[in-house]
Formats: sequence, C-alpha cells, structure tokens
Amino acid sequence: MNPADLITSLRENAELLRGELDDGTREEVVSVLRLLHGEAAAGRAQGVARALRRLTRALSVLPPGHPVCAHLGTRRYAIGGPTLPSAEETARTAGVTELIDILREPPPEPGELRRRARERLLAVPSLSGEEHDRLLGRAPDGGTPADGPPADGTAPGDGAADAPSPGRATPPGPAVPADGPAPGAPPPGVLRLNAPGGGPRYPRFQFRPGTAEPLPVVRRINELLRADRDPWGAADWWLGGNAWLAGVPADLLGRLPDDELVRAAAELVEAG
Repeated sequence: MNPADLITSLRENAELLRGELDDGTREEVVSVLRLLHGEAAAGRAQGVARALRRLTRALSVLPPGHPVCAHLGTRRYAIGGPTLPSAEETARTAGVTELIDILREPPPEPGELRRRARERLLAVPSLSGEEHDRLLGRAPDGGTPADGPPADGTAPGDGAADAPSPGRATPPGPAVPADGPAPGAPPPGVLRLNAPGGGPRYPRFQFRPGTAEPLPVVRRINELLRADRDPWGAADWWLGGNAWLAGVPADLLGRLPDDELVRAAAELVEAG
C-alpha cells in the first residue's frame, strides 16, 4: 500500500465518502487521519504505518468495487503487499487536513451523490451514439446506410423501384438482422451510458482501438454484470478501484490475464 496514493484517492472521492460512510465510521476515519497527520508531521514512519493499518480497518466497510479499495492493501487478487512508507511518501500525507475538513461536513443528499457519481463515469473517453453507429456502419435510425441509388436510376421512395410487382405481396423484411440488436439498442455485451441531455455514450475502453468492436473479455464481463439492466453499476465496476485486482479494471485490460478480470467480476456478482 502506498500511503500517498491512498490519501490522493481519499481526497478525490471525499465528497462521495461523506455520504457512503455512517456517522460512526466517518468519525473514526477523521480521528485516524488526524493521527496520521501528526505522525507524518513528526516524521515517524512506523507511526504512519500503524495509522494506515487502522485506517484500512475503518474503510473495510466499502464495497470491493469502490475507487478507494484499490489502495487499501491486498485481497484475493491483489498484486503485491503493503509497504512501509518512505520519508517522501510520509511527508506527502501531510495534505490530509483538507480531507479532514471535507469529511467533517454533513453528507450530501443521495440524489446529489448519484449525480456526482454519474458525472465521474461520463467524464471518461467515450464514443457518442453517432460515432458508435458510424463505426458499426449503421445509419442513425439503426439500419444499414444505403450504398447508393438503385441500378435503374430511381431514387429510394419515389414509387417505381419500391413498388411490389402486380399480384405479389411485399415480403415483411426485418428492420435489422435476426441476430442483431433492435434499432437504437447497443449490441449485446456493450456498455452504454445515457447522458442527461447528451445522448448515449459508449466508454472507449471496451472497444478495439479505432473500432466499435468490443473486446471479448469486456463483452463477457458486461454480460456477467448485467450491463444491459444496470449500466451505471457496470461502469462503476470497470472505472473504479478494485482491491482484488489492485487497480482499475478498465486500465488492466491487456495487462492482466482475461480470466483474472472475469473471476473478479464473478466474485462481485456472487457476493451481491
């Protein structure tokens, strides 16, 4: 565990933590942060290490997918173990005073917490709905773009080329391929977030570079996490810190074996 990284993560997520911790846990965290600040100011690395262990215990109530969890130490799938803070890292923890002030304030309303969480998830690099459909070769209405006018020179919809032959019914062709998504729907296993007033957003991490083709492991995990029913929950798993993986799952694509990522997602589903 790197104490400076833990403090940085706590400061980045302090507003959320105010609403996620009960009063008793929040008071314990504030108390330990004061102790940590004092030990760091005195240059007592062993005291900082003891305070960090106490802080880890207090924050153990956070769910595994919480952004702070990646900095709390090791769990089943974590890489490496806790380390004694260096003098430089100890000095950097002196910035906890601002964090203490934030945590002491009354927690925000649940609706405000949801709004901030969604803003954080929507801030990641994403494809717009138009970009996504263009890369898939789909028209904005979900169909396939026309390649050009009919060979007989008539324009689509002018009546000649589109009219059925006398005495023959027009076959009821499907709007999309039978095995494809409904018009306007994301392909199976693809994470789509609907931004208020901004249309659909598709986080880029799930696709092969320069395409809208999802990575097989991403599709598998999105189906495990039921991203079609709870896209915000799935996005939070991908983009938040994960203690089992010791990092952010989206950042670990291609760096960890796919099976480890799938196993970590399955653990969350089983625990839920």
